[in-house]
Amino acid sequence: GGVYWVQAGEKFPIMSPEILKVNYPGKKILAARPEQLEKYPKGEAVKFKEGTLIKAKDNPVVYFVSGGKKLPLASEPAFISRGYSWSDIVETNQAAVDVLRTGPALEPIDLTTLNKTVPLLDIIPDLIIPTTSASTLP
Repeated sequence: GGVYWVQAGEKFPIMSPEILKVNYPGKKILAARPEQLEKYPKGEAVKFKEGTLIKAKDNPVVYFVSGGKKLPLASEPAFISRGYSWSDIVETNQAAVDVLRTGPALEPIDLTTLNKTVPLLDIIPDLIIPTTSASTLP
């Protein structure tokens, strides 16, 4: 039993209905007999797509999917400082979360450093802006 994504002669297990909904919106499950599926070699389980916020139903840790890994958000400030919305979190089963390797924790972003003005010449050091006085303009 189970649900698989079949592509290029291989079957990839889908561990939760949430992965199906997030990765393949609008796709319908087609029924197949076990002997039909047996002819395909089994590949790696399908992971949530990049940029998805996920958590297991019985675990409070929220992860951001990036680079094929799940990155735990270290704290509520880490979540909020990135502009994430609580309603964007996809709750799923633990098996679907465990398909992803765990990467480094995401710490809060220091928003005060993002709002500082950086001089243009620090960004593009070779940029030369000619100056003209008002009297030389046509």
